Amino acid sequence: MIIFKIKNISTLLVLIVLVACKERKSIGENERPQKWFKGNLHTHSYWSDGDEFPEVILDWYKTEGYNFVALSDHNTLAEGEKWITIKENELYQNAFKTYLDTYGEDWVVHKSDSGKTMVKLKTFEEYRGLAEENGKFLVIESEEITDKFEDHHLHMNATNIQKNRPSRWHQCGQCTAK
Repeated sequence: MIIFKIKNISTLLVLIVLVACKERKSIGENERPQKWFKGNLHTHSYWSDGDEFPEVILDWYKTEGYNFVALSDHNTLAEGEKWITIKENELYQNAFKTYLDTYGEDWVVHKSDSGKTMVKLKTFEEYRGLAEENGKFLVIESEEITDKFEDHHLHMNATNIQKNRPSRWHQCGQCTAK
């Protein structure tokens, strides 16, 4: 141990900074290097006001090197049965064709009604099973709780939801989300 006399506070501060900034030569036996994970906790799909199928969104994030994603659609969890009508716009029609070509007739449940294409959305459990890879890519259940109070929009993400619970927000009598 080295002991020396410090004559003023500035010398002490310089010494503290030098010690704090000292480069570590090795990682101790009980220490692990930090690892960062790349992800997105807020994105929307056809389950609310997004403009893409959940599987396509998840595939994009996987391809781009993300480790996790949470689809946080407005006031809904991706459960139960939901059908959407594909817009007649060429962009959406081509996107549907690509979706069908990519995932196949066995995966994509669709029908034609009055000349319009309708598609049954996959649930969280279904698209999660398709996209997740142990240790590589995680799909997290999430919901964006969207409401309004005194002309102000309120948005709050609820992430890693374990069970669907009825909202208590609507007991105030002024909230608008359903």
